Amino acid sequence: MAKKMPFLLSAHHLAPSLKTATGCFLNVRSCLFSPHSYTSASLSNRGYAAQKSLYMEQGGAYKNNPGGYFSERASRRKGFSLQSILFKHALKHNYAVVFLFLLTVFTLPQGYGQQRHELSAYVTGVFSSLHYDMKQGQGTRSDNVGGGIGYAYALNKHWSLGLGGEVQSYNSRAVFNGLKDSYPAIDIEGDEFEFNYSIDRYEERQYVYYLNIPLTVTYQSKGDAMRFYATGGFVLGLPLHTEYSIRANHMQTSGFYPQWNAHLEAPLFMGFGDFGDQAINGQGLDLDNAYSLMAEIGVKHLINEKNALYLGIFMEYGLNTVNKTGSNNLVGYNTESPVDFIYNPVFTSSNKTKNHSYTGDARTIAAGIKIKYAFLW
Repeated sequence: MAKKMPFLLSAHHLAPSLKTATGCFLNVRSCLFSPHSYTSASLSNRGYAAQKSLYMEQGGAYKNNPGGYFSERASRRKGFSLQSILFKHALKHNYAVVFLFLLTVFTLPQGYGQQRHELSAYVTGVFSSLHYDMKQGQGTRSDNVGGGIGYAYALNKHWSLGLGGEVQSYNSRAVFNGLKDSYPAIDIEGDEFEFNYSIDRYEERQYVYYLNIPLTVTYQSKGDAMRFYATGGFVLGLPLHTEYSIRANHMQTSGFYPQWNAHLEAPLFMGFGDFGDQAINGQGLDLDNAYSLMAEIGVKHLINEKNALYLGIFMEYGLNTVNKTGSNNLVGYNTESPVDFIYNPVFTSSNKTKNHSYTGDARTIAAGIKIKYAFLW
């Protein structure tokens, strides 16, 4: 009997398996251990003795078979095939291929993968206010801040959709120097008269806070650690807290009774005289929902695979008027309690002497800097 020849895996036989392994990623086992990595031609080159040796290792007995141990008839008779034998040997000797493949995968340079989800917290400032034109006096903005949280879902490497919730202040004020007006009124005794007032300086401050719900689309450029981004979208604003306060310096009042041709500058209990400085706080201000467009540009710095820092500039412009209108008196005479004047907001008041409202349409406007910290996964 010929001496058994061990099955040695040479580079010639390993090459097809290595080529197959490196070309596959998702189906590693089927690629690395495919029995087709060895061919019958390569095995036949090993000679008749090698075929016999392989056959003996499988527990078969040597018989004179002119067709070879791996003829189709012999394989069916003995219960095994060429592919089954070669697969077992490939599985036995290809651990080196597996090791080389895994070593290659884990030593490739790794970059940040595509993160689909982003949860962020941010702050904004500093230019935001209720913007309105003044037909008398002047309107000024106040420095305001805002902050909120947001969620974004990446559609691909460049585009993402976002939804958030933020609280934004839109504080502003209206100032009048040398404010005067006159209008008909009824005194505590039921007599008609003309009420007159003059104020050296009159200031109304509006304290306005909205809950904003932005729906956005963001584009970001390519980049490893630094990327540019641009965001646009629509913002729904819901009034959270709205009030106004009044400061009036050196207020003087009087009443003219045309039926008696009498001009009264006293007494105080009738609401006539020098009332000095007046102040009132915490008056409710009725405002509507705000609908705005927003835009933002800036840079995104990837701190690591899970965290990012944004720095940008933004602008928000209200599409609709949020203030109510009316023809109230800015300083109203109180018939039931003449010393307690009624101070109406400038939005719903008008000057009867000059026959015009004090303000035009009011809308929310914001612009400034946004700083955002994001968590990615």
